[in-house]
Amino acid sequence: MIIPTNVNAEEIIPVNISVKYGQTEARRILDMINELRTSPTDAWAWDKTDTKQVAYPGLKELVYDYDLERLAMKRAAEIALSYEHTRPNGQNPFTIYTEENITRMDAGENIAVASPNVYSKAEAVNNGWREDNEPYTGQGHRRNMLDYKFTCVGVGHVTYNGYDYWVEEFASRPSINTTETPANDSEQTVTVSVTKS
Repeated sequence: MIIPTNVNAEEIIPVNISVKYGQTEARRILDMINELRTSPTDAWAWDKTDTKQVAYPGLKELVYDYDLERLAMKRAAEIALSYEHTRPNGQNPFTIYTEENITRMDAGENIAVASPNVYSKAEAVNNGWREDNEPYTGQGHRRNMLDYKFTCVGVGHVTYNGYDYWVEEFASRPSINTTETPANDSEQTVTVSVTKS
């Protein structure tokens, strides 16, 4: 049997970068997300016409998932090299679940980056993701935080070249990993797969 190969496929290469992990700060965001989800006054988003606030009553608190945190930390390093939802290797962001053998039914991702000291603290990036004063088209991060289908979240934070990179990985999973691991706030060398171009 002859299996055709894609001669135009982009070559993927490993790139090592030095980042500072910020898991202690990232984990603080869970309480902020759950405060938004359970607030009788704040759990809302604009409808598509920007004329009506749609309430999200009865949302359950999200559980912190340490498998999702691992993904979020990996994605935070990836967006330090290529700030977008497409991974630096050219793949969809949710391919990371298969790559890391993590099962999920639904998933969502929020990303953020800011210059030094703008998003260095959890409150600042969470306020940015809340998008309180944005129209419908600007509230995608907020709608992820308020989505009924998500049951768990993991948050990643790395600092690279003085910039803070943050990732929230939301999911609905058949089994949530609640086994806490020690927070890593150290300098790390991370290997990121990127397209050669």
